[in-house]
Amino acid sequence: MLKRVDPTNAVLIEYLTTIDPKVETEKLLTKEDGGPSKKSRTTKKIEIITPEPNVQETKKSKSPKNTMKQDEQVSQVVLKYGGSPISSVVRKPHVTHQGVIMREVPAHVYPLSKKRRVEDMAKQISKKKKRQLVFPTHKQIGGGGEFSLYFEIDGLMKAFEAQMVSKISGMIKDTESKILEKVDQSDHTTELRINSFNSKYVGAVKEFTNVQKERHTLFVMDVKKVREDAKLKLQELHDDMVKEFVAVQHDYATLHKKVDIICDAVMKYVKLYEILSPQITQLSTTDNQQFGELISMLKDLKESMLKPASSLIITPKFLSLKFSQFEAIGSVIYHFESSANRCPTCSNKGERRKEKSWRSFSCEGWR
Repeated sequence: MLKRVDPTNAVLIEYLTTIDPKVETEKLLTKEDGGPSKKSRTTKKIEIITPEPNVQETKKSKSPKNTMKQDEQVSQVVLKYGGSPISSVVRKPHVTHQGVIMREVPAHVYPLSKKRRVEDMAKQISKKKKRQLVFPTHKQIGGGGEFSLYFEIDGLMKAFEAQMVSKISGMIKDTESKILEKVDQSDHTTELRINSFNSKYVGAVKEFTNVQKERHTLFVMDVKKVREDAKLKLQELHDDMVKEFVAVQHDYATLHKKVDIICDAVMKYVKLYEILSPQITQLSTTDNQQFGELISMLKDLKESMLKPASSLIITPKFLSLKFSQFEAIGSVIYHFESSANRCPTCSNKGERRKEKSWRSFSCEGWR
């Protein structure tokens, strides 16, 4: 059987150019058959058809039409298998002064086309002969003991089959017993492993539960401590808040009393102002007139004193007149002060204290 070879292999190309397919097929058939064929056996010849480009034909073809067609194809394209690469030559007409000349021009051959050509040639060579299995019959064996030989062969085949069956059954039983033993051992080992793992797992779970219980007890103790501390702090805070609230309440009560006193004083002051406002306006007008007269008198007195003949003008009568005017103005001012110092509720005259403010008098009505 021929192997698939790279189409660029030079050895394959040379082999294809020099091979004779008929001779090779006869050699293959003689080797496979092992000699000349007998009458009882029949063989078939396989002909492999391969293209023979640019090769001298050993035998002449019988039909002249086929030869004409091949010559025309060769005239168009000529393949040369000189080296490893396959080169093609194309004949093209060339016009000259002498006339038309056919020249051979190298044509480009794609590697795919070369590969396909070589593959086709290799396939045609590598076609196998279809072998036919020929079994002898009792007629072809000849002789008198033809049936006995056939039955002997049949008996031997049956005995061989029985021995093989017994051996195979014994081997199967041995393998089954070994497999069962292995399975039992594996089951036992897996059971031991599972038990050990289970015991370890149970121990780990118990340890984990104990640790969780201890953690829970510690957590409960911490919570109780925190609760007690919180209660104590809340009680202290409550006591402080109560004390502060009592102090604030006391301050509020005192402030309320003071506000009440201030409100009463303000109300009394408003009433007093309403009562005294017309008198004050009248007194203010009279005081303004009197103070104006006093100022004018003082100016006149000053001017008279500055005059050079003042000693002649000033007389006791003049001075007595001036002093009488001053006394009249002073009496008016005193009357105003005494009326202002009187209490509106009673007829007692209030005596001023050491303080200069007019609000602080000894009378109870001004308090």
